Amino acid sequence: MKRFIQISALSSLMVLPGLATANIFDGPYVGAMVGLNQSEMTNIENKTTNNKTDLSEDGRKLGFGLLAGSGVSFGQFYLGAEAQYLTDLGPMEGDTSQEKAKAKEAWSGSLLGGYYGMPETLFYGRIGMAQAKVDLSVPSMNKDDEESFTLTVLGLGFKTAINEKVSASFEFQKRTGTETFDNVEYELDTNSVTAGVHYTF
Repeated sequence: MKRFIQISALSSLMVLPGLATANIFDGPYVGAMVGLNQSEMTNIENKTTNNKTDLSEDGRKLGFGLLAGSGVSFGQFYLGAEAQYLTDLGPMEGDTSQEKAKAKEAWSGSLLGGYYGMPETLFYGRIGMAQAKVDLSVPSMNKDDEESFTLTVLGLGFKTAINEKVSASFEFQKRTGTETFDNVEYELDTNSVTAGVHYTF
């Protein structure tokens, strides 16, 4: 009996640290990030004349962002919500230098679902919605204005603990959406690879 109690106590000591660290990302947090961003408009179509054009990515841009969120763990699983702001989503250019656009910034809200692959590392996916501000200069469509796009957000990434309060994240994020202005349809596609630092309260 004594031997059984000793083995049980030793097993408990080995298991408890793992259970404790599995909750290291629980609670509210804030953070900052950098993102390498690119954008394109794969299809621009005038619904009246059936005129079409497109804007390809014109290089990648380094953007900066802020985020805030909260989450809770259920054993090896994690569920959370997060709001983000990211700048400089990337310039776009058409066949001529007059045809161009710039995705300037985006606000987003997402739900996160994750799994603890290791006690201090969380692998997660996100789904959400974003509002992006885009400068459009497309003379062939008589367009020269700033517009707002509603985009669907999808992402895959991981977060790893640096200590009990600070963690680092790395993620690939994709935002897509279609808007119509003055009977012209614009399809916007933006991608980001982000790295962030978070502080959990």
